[in-house]
Amino acid sequence: MARRPALARGLMAEHGLEAPLEEIANRAGVGIATLYRRFPAREQLVAAALVEKVVQYADIADEALGMADPWAGFAGYVQRICELQAADRGLSDLLSSTLAAAGRA
Repeated sequence: MARRPALARGLMAEHGLEAPLEEIANRAGVGIATLYRRFPAREQLVAAALVEKVVQYADIADEALGMADPWAGFAGYVQRICELQAADRGLSDLLSSTLAAAGRA
């Protein structure tokens, strides 16, 4: 099951967060029921598939903050995150989505 988030990540990079779950299951060589047992909600699959991309995004920010020239750090940061988002529709969808506030009244 460890490779399945990578398969989902590839489909999400191509099709966005609404990549068909049936296609993800098919490419992973499992049935849709197996996918749902492992990831009961789409959000759980998205989290598993994109956690590495979010970490990469944070690493880019850390690198930019560590640069001696603040402008070069900022400009490099913007360029790299734009490249990252342009190459991955799923990440772009995730970063531009509005998440429901959990536990707010």
